[in-house]
Amino acid sequence: MAAVKAAFFYKGILMTRNEFETLFTPILERTGYDLADLKISSQNKKLLIQVFIDHLNAETADANGGINFDDCEKVSAVLGDFLDNEIPGLDGYMLEISSPGIDRILKKEKDFNRFAGSEVKIKLKSPVEGTKVFYGGIIRCENGVLYITGSQQFNLSDIAEARLHYSDEEIFKKNRGQ
Repeated sequence: MAAVKAAFFYKGILMTRNEFETLFTPILERTGYDLADLKISSQNKKLLIQVFIDHLNAETADANGGINFDDCEKVSAVLGDFLDNEIPGLDGYMLEISSPGIDRILKKEKDFNRFAGSEVKIKLKSPVEGTKVFYGGIIRCENGVLYITGSQQFNLSDIAEARLHYSDEEIFKKNRGQ
């Protein structure tokens, strides 16, 4: 799957991923959801829009019981209607809605703070002390700086990707509802 740098034209303007997020965020918020992540790519020469959602006011790791099929179906209908009605020239796109998953991406300060105490895997844009990958427990995130165990801190702008990182034992416990 090749990445698409420019998604499509919207009302005569070439859309970027960030502009796409700007369009989708208020729609999702009105529906009660938060945009956790967005991926745009092409598959079989069609635009593939992958939207990862969470409950809007989820403040803890287990808030609201997670995203289920009904949530995905509701968001798919709302975003599909928006795309069909507001961007009539967008033919043959594929829209996928899902939960962020157990190894969810963390991007915003509120995401990191929601999962304070959880383990995180951080990939940096540029190496620090010879490495780009760091692991640690989330302490807090404030003023654009993430603090993790081991007295490490990273500017959010320097992070290429941050994901929750659970051990196999933790995943097993979560799957069994413990």
